[in-house]
Amino acid sequence: MEFNKIIVPFDFTDASFNALEIAAQLAQKDNATVAIIYVVDIPKSRGISVDSMSGSLGGIGTFIDHPHDEKEEEGALLLHMVPNVRERYEIMKERYGSVKFEEHVKPDSYQRHLYKFIATEKAELTILKTSEASDVGHSKAAEIIRHSPNPVMTIHGQNVDFSPKNIVFESDFLNVDTKQITYLQHFQGLFNAKIHLLKVITPGLFSLTKDVQPAMEKFAQRANLKEASYNIINAHSIEEGVLDFIHLNQMDLIIKTEHSHSALTKWFYSTAIESLAIHADVPILTI
Repeated sequence: MEFNKIIVPFDFTDASFNALEIAAQLAQKDNATVAIIYVVDIPKSRGISVDSMSGSLGGIGTFIDHPHDEKEEEGALLLHMVPNVRERYEIMKERYGSVKFEEHVKPDSYQRHLYKFIATEKAELTILKTSEASDVGHSKAAEIIRHSPNPVMTIHGQNVDFSPKNIVFESDFLNVDTKQITYLQHFQGLFNAKIHLLKVITPGLFSLTKDVQPAMEKFAQRANLKEASYNIINAHSIEEGVLDFIHLNQMDLIIKTEHSHSALTKWFYSTAIESLAIHADVPILTI
C-alpha cells in the first residue's frame, strides 16, 4: 500500500503544527497529498458574528476576523492567520517543497464537517493533535478516534522528527483483519522498524499465557513480519500495561487495533485508546 492522502485538522496551535510536520514527512515518503482542514466551529444560530467567536478554538488568538458564508472558502486558510503564524506556515511548506498541500476552510460544526470530510476525501490516514486532556475524553478528538472510517494517528506534543525504529503493536491477535495488517506492514517498511507484539492481560480481559503465545506466533507468520518480538505482560489496565512497556523499552510508535468481537471488549479497548491519547509521549496509530 501507499498513502495517497493524509488529512490534518488544523487550528494554528503548536500541537497542530506538529501534526502537520509529521504528515508532511509521511507524505514525502509516499508522494502523498496533505489535506489541511480548518473548521470554524460556529453554532447554527442566526445573528452571531465572527467577532464573537474569536475565542472558539481555545482563545489561541491566531486567526483574524473574516466573513463567512455556507460554502467552503477555497484558498482562504492564510486569511485566518496572523502574520507570525502565516510566516511559520509558509516556512514549513517550503521545507517540504515536494509535498502537495491542499487547504480547506469551512464554517460549520467541527465534528459534523470533519466526519464528512474524512469520508468524502477517501484519505488513508488522519493525523490529529491531542495536546491536552481537554482534547480527548468527552471531546471532539475522542469521537473522531472512535468513529473515523479510516485510521487515526494522535500526536501529543511529540518531537516532529518522525522516524520510528521501534513500533509496539498491541492487540489480541485473534481479530486482526487484512487492512490492519497492511498498515502495520507499511509502517514497518517505511522506516525499516522492528515490530514488538504486545498482549496486555488484565483482570477484565483475562487470557492464559499458553493461549496467547501461539496466537502471536500465528499472527506474525500470517503478517509476514520480518522482525518481531513477543511480549506478554500483566497489568491493571491496557493503558497501564502499554505505558509501562513503551517507557521501559523506548518505543517510538504505538499501533493499536479496535477489537470488535464483543461490546464489552470494544469498550475496554476504546477507553484504553482515549487514555493513551492523553498520556502517551509517543504517537498512537489506531487502525
